[in-house]
Amino acid sequence: MSCRGPLLLAVDDAHLADAPSMRFLAYAARRLASMPVLLVICTATGQPALDEASRHDLAVSAHRIELTGLPPADATRLLQQSASAPIDEDFAAACHQATGGNPLLLQALLCTLKGPDGRLPTEIRVKDVLELSSPKLADHLRRKLHASPEAERIAQAVAILGDNAEFRQVSALVATDLRSTAHALDTLVRLKILRNTYPLAFTHSLVRNTVLEDMSVGARITAHGEAARLLHEAHAPDDQVAAHLLKAGAATPWAVDTLRRAAGRAMGRGAPDVSATYLRHALTQPLVADQRAKVLCELGNAELAFDSAAGIARLRTALDETTDPRDAANAALNLIPRLAADSTHEAIATADRVAKRLPAEERDLGWHLRCMAFIAAYTDLATAAEARVRRDELCADVPDSPQLRRARLTFLAVREALEGGSREDAVRYARDAIAKADLTVFERPYLYALSVLIRADELDQVEQLCRGVEQEARASGYLRPTAIVLLARGLTASFAGRYAEAAELLQSSLDLFDEWDTSHSDPDAPGCAAALVEVLTIRGRFDEAWQVLSRRDLLGDVPTLLPYSFVLIARGNLRVRTGDVEAGLHDLLECGRRVTAWKVTNPAVFPWRSAAAQAYLALGQHDRARTLAESELESARRWGTERAIGTALRVSAMARDDSEAHGLLTEALATLRNSPAKHQLALTLLDLAALNRRSREPEAARSHLLEATALVRECDAEPLATRLHQELITAGVDHPTATGVGGRLTDQEGRIAALATKGLTNRQIASALYVTLRTVEFHLTSVYRKFGIDGRPQLAEAMGQYGHRSQP
Repeated sequence: MSCRGPLLLAVDDAHLADAPSMRFLAYAARRLASMPVLLVICTATGQPALDEASRHDLAVSAHRIELTGLPPADATRLLQQSASAPIDEDFAAACHQATGGNPLLLQALLCTLKGPDGRLPTEIRVKDVLELSSPKLADHLRRKLHASPEAERIAQAVAILGDNAEFRQVSALVATDLRSTAHALDTLVRLKILRNTYPLAFTHSLVRNTVLEDMSVGARITAHGEAARLLHEAHAPDDQVAAHLLKAGAATPWAVDTLRRAAGRAMGRGAPDVSATYLRHALTQPLVADQRAKVLCELGNAELAFDSAAGIARLRTALDETTDPRDAANAALNLIPRLAADSTHEAIATADRVAKRLPAEERDLGWHLRCMAFIAAYTDLATAAEARVRRDELCADVPDSPQLRRARLTFLAVREALEGGSREDAVRYARDAIAKADLTVFERPYLYALSVLIRADELDQVEQLCRGVEQEARASGYLRPTAIVLLARGLTASFAGRYAEAAELLQSSLDLFDEWDTSHSDPDAPGCAAALVEVLTIRGRFDEAWQVLSRRDLLGDVPTLLPYSFVLIARGNLRVRTGDVEAGLHDLLECGRRVTAWKVTNPAVFPWRSAAAQAYLALGQHDRARTLAESELESARRWGTERAIGTALRVSAMARDDSEAHGLLTEALATLRNSPAKHQLALTLLDLAALNRRSREPEAARSHLLEATALVRECDAEPLATRLHQELITAGVDHPTATGVGGRLTDQEGRIAALATKGLTNRQIASALYVTLRTVEFHLTSVYRKFGIDGRPQLAEAMGQYGHRSQP
C-alpha cells in the first residue's frame, strides 16, 4: 500500500501487547525505516509492558513525544466543541485547573457536568467545578490500579488526608510497612496519579475527588476518623484535625476541645461560617451541661456574623441552659443588642436578670450588662425616661476595666451631643473613648462616640479612623463591621458635600446590612437607609429615594425607636421636595415630637426645625417658619458647629424680608466658609446672589454666582446645578462650564461602566470589584442617567463622547 502513497500505521495501548506482537513491531520498524510509512505507537506512562525488551528496542530508534495537558486556549476550544455551546472564561479556567488540560479528564468532567438533555448548566461556580468527581474516570482508575491493590489503598489514603499528606501518616493509615508504601507510591507517581513531589499530592483535583467518591461511605467515615486520630497524636494544627472530625462517625473524648480551638482560629482569620461548622459538629459529641452551653454561646456568636436569626436562637438556648453566671453574661452581652431590635422590654429584662446572678467580684461584667440595658432602653421612646436614669447611674459609677471606662466616656459624649451641651466636651470625651483604633469602635456603645465626632464636623478624624480599620473589618468575615465602616464613611462624605461618593458608600453599606440581616431588624440599618434617602433627595434622584424607602417598608408608620427618627426627617424632606408638602411637614413635626420627648435638642443631630420651617414657607406660613428657625438658631449657637449655625441663619433669612435677610445671609456665608458644608454654602451664595439681583447689585450677584459654581460641581447635585443655571441666566452671566453634572462619573461608576463596555454581566462585574449585584445595578442606573441613554447598547459610544476610557 505504501507504493501508492504515504501510509500511517498506528498502534494504541502498546503496553498491553503480548511479546510476539511487540517483537514484530520492533522488526517492522527496522524494515520500514526507508519507506514512506509512519509507525505511531502509543503507550501509557507508568504502565509496565508485557515485553519490556522489545519496547526498549522500539524506543531506541523512535522519536519520542511525551503528551502533556492542553494549554488553556486549546482546552477551552475542546470544551466548546464537546459542549456545542459558548463556554464562560471562568468556567473554562476552572475546568483546566481541575484537569491540567488532560483531554481524557476534560471529557470525563464534561460527562459529569452535562444534564440528562446533554446540556451544561447555565450557571456553575468555579468552586463547584473544583469539587467534582467523575464516575467515568473512576472506571478508568480502577482498571489502571487493578493489578496493584496496594497502590489503590495508598491513593485512597492520600485522598483522605488531602494535599500535603505526610508519608508516615499515609503508611499508618493503610497499616503497611514503609517499604511497601514507598513501592506503591512510586507506582502512583509513574501512572501520573500522584505528583512526584513531597509532601504527597494528586496531579489534579478531579482525580483526588474521584478516588474519594469511589470509596464506600463506610470506608470514608472510618478513614477520616483514623486520620483525625493520627493527626491529633502528631500534634497537627487543630483546623487540620477538625476537618477530618467533621467527616468521621465515632465520637472521641478530645474532639470537642479540638473543634472549639479550630472554631476560634477560624473566627480569628475572618471565617465565621467555618467556625460555625466546627461548633455545630461539636454539639454532636458527648457534652456535659456547662460545656454544651459554652459551645452554644460560641456558635451563636459565630452565626450572628452571617445569619442573625440563627445566632439569636442559639444564644437564647445558651442563656437558658447555662448554669454559670459568667457564661450567661457573655451570652447575654451578644444577645441583648439583637433582642432590642424586636423587643426593648425583653432586652432590658434579660440584662437585669443576668446581672443579678453575677457574684460581687464581677463588678465590671455587671456594669457592662447595665450598659447594654441602658442602650436598649434609650432606643425606645416608651422607655427613654427610664434610660436617662440608667445613664446617669452608669456615668456616676466608674468601672475598673479600661475598655469599659471608654464606654463610660461615650455616654458622657452622647449626653453632651444629643442635649446640645458643650461641643468641646463632647469631642474630648468621644476622642478619648475611641482613641484605640480597632473594630470595637464600630460596636456599641463606642460606635456612638464616632457618631458624635461626625455631628461635631470632625470629619477628617473620622475618615482617617475608618480607612485605618476598613481592611480589618473586611478581613474579619463579618458583614456588619464592614457595613458600619461604609456607613461612617458615607456620612462623612455627605457632610462634606461629596454626594456622589456618599451615595456609593451608603448604598454599599445598606446592601451589606440586607445581606447580613434579611429581617431588617438591625438598629443601625434604618439610619443608613435614611442617610441614603437624604443624599438621593439632594441629588434629585427622587425615584431611587422612594425605592429605598419602599424596599424597607418605610412608607407607612415607623416604630417609635430612635433610629427611625432619621427616617422621618429624610422622608419628610423627600416629600416636600417632590411636592407633597403637607405630608412632608407631618413627618418632620412627628420627628420633632419624638426627639423632644427624648430631650434631643441639638440640630446637628436632628435638624427637623429648619426642615419644617422650609415646609411652612412653601405653605406660606411665615410666622411659624420664623419661630422654628429662630429656635433652631438658638440651639445651634449653643452647640457651636459652623454647619448648624450657618444652616439655621440661612433658613431664618428665608423667613424674613430682604432688608433683614441680607444681614443673616452675610453672617451665614461667613460662618459656613469655616465649615465643610459645601452644599449649604452653595445655597447661601445662591440666596445672596438672588437678593443682590433684586437689590440691583449685579456685580455682587455675579461674584456670588461664580463662587458657587465650583461648589456646585463638587456637590454633583442636579437640583443645585439647575438652580445655579437659572440664576446665571436671570443674572445675565455667561458661564457655560458652570452648570450641569452630565457625563461626570465617580471613580466607581467609571470602573463599573468600563467593565460593562467589555461585555461583562452585572454578576461578573460584582465579582470582579468585590461589590454586591445591587451596587452594580445602582451605579449603572446612575451612569445611564448622567449620559442620557437607555442602556448598555449606547454605553460605549457615550463613554467615548464624554472622554471616559473604555478600559478600567
